[in-house]
Amino acid sequence: MLDLIFDRMEFPSPEKKISIFTDGNIQYTIVLPELYCEPCLNYGQMIKVKMKNKVICVIREKIMGNPDISSISTSVVEGYNNKIRQRLSCFGRKTASFSKKVRGYITTLNISQFVHNFIDIKYNCQSPTMLESVTDHLWIWGELFKLSSSVIK
Repeated sequence: MLDLIFDRMEFPSPEKKISIFTDGNIQYTIVLPELYCEPCLNYGQMIKVKMKNKVICVIREKIMGNPDISSISTSVVEGYNNKIRQRLSCFGRKTASFSKKVRGYITTLNISQFVHNFIDIKYNCQSPTMLESVTDHLWIWGELFKLSSSVIK
């Protein structure tokens, strides 16, 4: 399935740059140029200034390339992180539910991403993978179990 996704991706070039927006974590400014060719990257940061747990100011900065300042946002990632915390108790804050091994976290995330992409209805009664023509129908749990049991053998 991943090969179908990569076949649909358009790789960045200096003429068609990839746009990435993050929070103010300084590590992104180090890692992103290593992962992507810097001339192929429009990178901006959105920094939320908080006081007493309330956002008092939002600062949007161009870091690399020439991203449109008004499009710099982290709301999609924040929404997805919120969904993970709500659905997967081991990722919630201050929770008693946890995985003892990293593999447990990875498995939990893989299943959650599968449900998000193949089972959950998103747009016009379609899943994201239907919109990208990776599959032609909404999957059901039985198909996931059948696929995983054939991979394990």
